Amino acid sequence: MNIIQRGGAKLVFGLGKTGIAVIEFLQAHNIIFRVADSREKHLIDYFNTHNNQVNGVFGVELAALLEDKAEIAQLLNSVDELILSPGIPPTHALVIAAQSAGIPIINDITLFVRYVRSHAPQVKLVGITGSNGKSTVTYGLQLMGQALGIATRAVGNIGVPVLDVISQLDQLEVIALELSSFQLEINTDLGLDIAVLLNISSDHVDRHGNLINYWHAKQRIFEQVKACVINRDAALSTPNTQGQSIQAVVRFGLASPDKNDFGIMQRNDGQYIAHGINILMRKDQLALPGEHNCANALALLSLAQLLGWSIAQACEFLKTYSGLPHRFQLVPTNDDIIWINDSKATNVGAALAALQSMRTSMANKPLYWIGGGQGKGADFTPLVQELSVQFNSHHLLQAVVYGEDRQALYTDLNKAGVLVSTVNTLNDAMELIFQHVIAGQAVLFSPACASLDQFKNFEHRGQVFMDKCP
Repeated sequence: MNIIQRGGAKLVFGLGKTGIAVIEFLQAHNIIFRVADSREKHLIDYFNTHNNQVNGVFGVELAALLEDKAEIAQLLNSVDELILSPGIPPTHALVIAAQSAGIPIINDITLFVRYVRSHAPQVKLVGITGSNGKSTVTYGLQLMGQALGIATRAVGNIGVPVLDVISQLDQLEVIALELSSFQLEINTDLGLDIAVLLNISSDHVDRHGNLINYWHAKQRIFEQVKACVINRDAALSTPNTQGQSIQAVVRFGLASPDKNDFGIMQRNDGQYIAHGINILMRKDQLALPGEHNCANALALLSLAQLLGWSIAQACEFLKTYSGLPHRFQLVPTNDDIIWINDSKATNVGAALAALQSMRTSMANKPLYWIGGGQGKGADFTPLVQELSVQFNSHHLLQAVVYGEDRQALYTDLNKAGVLVSTVNTLNDAMELIFQHVIAGQAVLFSPACASLDQFKNFEHRGQVFMDKCP
């Protein structure tokens, strides 16, 4: 059986960025397919652009199709796999019908791994997931590899569809795959060379239903993996792989490391990043600020160890790697106020990590916090507890919440005794902050929520914040 085509047509469900990449891959390999999307306009636009060269099911027909069991049976009888886009939940009626008909459900990640294993087995696949930090680590691995002269590319949830790099495989040595829970939940037996689950905090409850289901989705990254990295400080990052043999394991954490692990060693003159008993560099030499980013740096060193890269050179890279925009990003201003854009904090865990970093690294800076947006059904309790601690210790001066779930945040913070104001928009929040903030203080924009109630994405939201900074 061909590693790419099982023998029949493919049904591509979802015509967003990922779906189009899948279609172009299937066309390039002469694989027959059909297309379905619940948005008729997406299909019409695509068909018009490509001269109607694909056989698609229009959105309105899809809705009607699901009401007619004979019609849906006829469609599913013509395909041997359903390729699902990450934005479509496995609970969709068409997906359930396919499962009932015994049609395998895969996605672009499945196609990509199949292709790499059959056509470019020399390329090492490194999977990176977690509630927070995965983009920082994935992009960091690409830049680190390139700095060390190793052809490395970051793809996946970081914004580059995995199938877009198929034509470059003969030039690559390592591919860093950022994988979301949406991409992982339908994948089994990925068989990656190296995998890491950085951390787990409540996120995407609206999609997965609860934390346990979300964790199970993330755990799929370890299925049939050869080697893995484990965060000692996050119990849920340990592989739940009963009966599976993992060839190599490297651990990291913010405490003093055990033998062959990475961690932080305390000395009289400060803190040092260490590998076992071997001191590597001063912790304050890291270009990335914050405790959560120190953990990300340790994860990168752990991955470098498993890849056989020079740890000394990796440390030199970490002295210059400042991360990605909108992730605990210091906004340059001339007003002697610290403005931090952490718009990528789209869940409670990310905002909590940012607040804790402010408490440890900038405890002498009185703080204003801005949060809000779409909470995705998350439990705000850990965030509220941290804000309460900081308010009672006089580190936090005030919280300002805005957006779709501002009332829930306001109610929880008000009950906890935190001084909190509620406004409609981020612009309103900034205008309120301007009335109070003075030189020597800090403003942290770490929303703890998704951005789509008022913005195109978290990048757009972060840019609006930065544009409003003086």
